[in-house]
Amino acid sequence: MYGYLNRVLKMDLTTGGWEVLPLVPEYVRRYIGGRGLGARYLWDLLPPGTEPFARENVAVMMTGPFTGTEVYSCQKYEWVTKSPLTGSYLCSNCGGMLGVNLRRAGYDGLILTGAAQKPAYLYIDGDTVELRDAAELWGKSVSRAQALLRERAGSEAAVGCIGPAAEPPRAVRFAGFFDGQRSAGRGGLGAVLGSKLLKGIAIVPGHREVPVFDRQGLDQLLPDLARELKRDRITGDVLGSVGTMLWIDTLALNGLLPAHNYQRVASYAEIRGRLDSETYRSQFAQLPAGEEGAHSVHCYRCPLQSAKLCTPDRGGSRGKQVRGPESQSAWALGINCGLLDYQPIIAAFAACNEHGIDAISLGGTIGFAMECCQRGLLDRERIARDYDGLQLNWGDCEAVLGMVGIIAERRGWLGELLADGVRAAAERIPESVDFALHVKGMEFPSYDPRGVWSMALAYATGCRGACHLKSWTIDAEYSAANGNPTSVEGKAEMVIDAENVRAVIDSALVCTFASRTISEAWMKSLVQMVMGLELEIDACGREICNLERGLALREGISTLDDGLPFRIREEPLCGGDYDGVRIGGDNFERMLAEYYALRGWESEGAPVLERLSGDL
Repeated sequence: MYGYLNRVLKMDLTTGGWEVLPLVPEYVRRYIGGRGLGARYLWDLLPPGTEPFARENVAVMMTGPFTGTEVYSCQKYEWVTKSPLTGSYLCSNCGGMLGVNLRRAGYDGLILTGAAQKPAYLYIDGDTVELRDAAELWGKSVSRAQALLRERAGSEAAVGCIGPAAEPPRAVRFAGFFDGQRSAGRGGLGAVLGSKLLKGIAIVPGHREVPVFDRQGLDQLLPDLARELKRDRITGDVLGSVGTMLWIDTLALNGLLPAHNYQRVASYAEIRGRLDSETYRSQFAQLPAGEEGAHSVHCYRCPLQSAKLCTPDRGGSRGKQVRGPESQSAWALGINCGLLDYQPIIAAFAACNEHGIDAISLGGTIGFAMECCQRGLLDRERIARDYDGLQLNWGDCEAVLGMVGIIAERRGWLGELLADGVRAAAERIPESVDFALHVKGMEFPSYDPRGVWSMALAYATGCRGACHLKSWTIDAEYSAANGNPTSVEGKAEMVIDAENVRAVIDSALVCTFASRTISEAWMKSLVQMVMGLELEIDACGREICNLERGLALREGISTLDDGLPFRIREEPLCGGDYDGVRIGGDNFERMLAEYYALRGWESEGAPVLERLSGDL
C-alpha cells in the first residue's frame, strides 16, 4: 500500500499491552488519512454513548499519506476522540514532530484505549513500546514536562504532553495536547488524555521510509510546489513577516472583527498602531533568535514560518522566548476582552500554553464572564473580595492575565463556574444564555458571521461546533461576482463545497495556511504521486462529512444542536460596513433546510447510516 506502512499501533493503557493492526485498504481509499481515517477508526472502536472521561473512550492519533515524506507543508497529524467540551465527536490536528517520528518509528497511527493505573507516559522506539512512570511529570507545566520527557527519552525523541489543567480530578474541559510549541487545542483532547492518566508521549525516530508510488514524478513535482508556495503573496511573504496577524487586519477592514463578546465589531482605526499586523511586525517579528523580541518558526518541511517566538514582559514566562499567539488567540485574549496591547496578550497566551488550555475557548469564556459582570449577573464585589481585588472590566490586562490561572486551576467558585466552558456556565446563569457564544458547546472564533452569512451556517453545522476551520467560505464570499455575503441565496451550496474540500485537506493533513496554494489540483497530483490513487475530492469529502455526522448523531447531536446563539441569530450587527444587519430566524432556517436537502440528509439532519454500520 503506497503512502502508508500498513501498521497501526493499538495500545491498551489499562494493561500496558499493545498490538499492531494492518490498515484496512478500503478505509484508506475512502478516507485518505488523518481526520477521515481517524474518524473511521473511532466509529469502529468507540462504544456508542461512551462518556468522554470513561476509560472506554478512544483517542486516535492518525498521520496522513504525506507525513514523514518530502512533501512540503503536509506534515501534521490528527487526533480524533469524543470531546468533553461538546459531548460529541472531536477532531483536532497538530503540528510538531510526533507524527513524523511515529512514521519513522514504523507506524501510521496510534490508537489509545483504556486508562493507565497511575500517571504514565508512552515511550515508542520501533518495536519497543512501553508505558513508563510519569509520577515526576504529573502536575508539571507543559514546558517543564516536555523537558523532563526529553531527558528520559533522549534528545532525538519527539515529545508531546498535557499540562496540569488537563489532569484529573479538576481537568478543564477545553484543555489541549502540546507538541513542542504546537497544539491540538480545541475541544478538550488534553482532558481526555488526562482522564486516561497519560501525561505525554515520546517517540524516538527510526529509519522507516514511507513507500511512494511514483518517486521520480514526486521528485520532479516538489520543486514546482516550492516555487508556488514562495510565489504566492500570503504563503511566500506575508506569513513570514507578520504571521497570522494578517487576518486581524482583514477582519477589521471588512467589519467582521468582534469585540466585547460580540457586542460590536472593532474598526481598523481602533486597532491601528495597537493590535494590527504592522505593530506586531515592527515590535516582535523582525529581530533574530536570541534577541529580545521574536523570530519565525515553522513545522517540519514547511517554508511558511507563520509562527513567531516572542518575549513576554510579564507573567510566569517573563523574559523567556515563547511562541507568540496566532490571530485567533490574539483576538480571543485581546479585542474580545477589550484588550488592545500585544504584550499582555502574549503573556496570557504563554500562560495558556503552560497550563495546557485552549486560548480561543479561554478568551471566549473570559469575555462571557466580563459581560456577565457588565450586566450585573456576576457579583463584582464578591469577585474582588475573593480574588485579591480582581476587576472583570473590559480592557483590563490584569483581569485577563489573572483569569487564565483562575480558570486553569479551577480556583474557587469562579474557576469552577467557568472551567467547563461557556455553555456549562450559561446553564448556571440562565439570564446569560442569549449572549453565551458557542455552538454545540464550542466557543466562537473571531469571525462575526452576521457580516458573512455562509459562516453562520458553517458554525451551526460544524462537525465539532463553532469552528472557522471546517468550512472556510469568506474568500469565496468576497470574490464571488455580484455576490452578497448577507443574503440567503447560495449559502448552503457554498458551505457544503467548503466543508467537503476542508475534510480532504485535513485528511491529507495539508497545512491550513498552505492550502490556499496547495489547491485541489495540487492535492490530486500529490495523492497520485504518493498513493497511486485518483482522488475525487468532492466525493471523498462527502464521504468523510457523512461519517462525521453519523458519529455526532450516534453520540447525541441532533438538528436542535445545529443552531446559533440568540445574539448571532437575532441581534443586529453593531458597527462596520454591516451595521444593523440581522440574520433572523427565518433566514437561518431557510439556509439550514437547503443545507440538509443538498446533503441528502433526512429532516433530522441524518445521513444514511446503514452503510457505516454494515460491512464494507
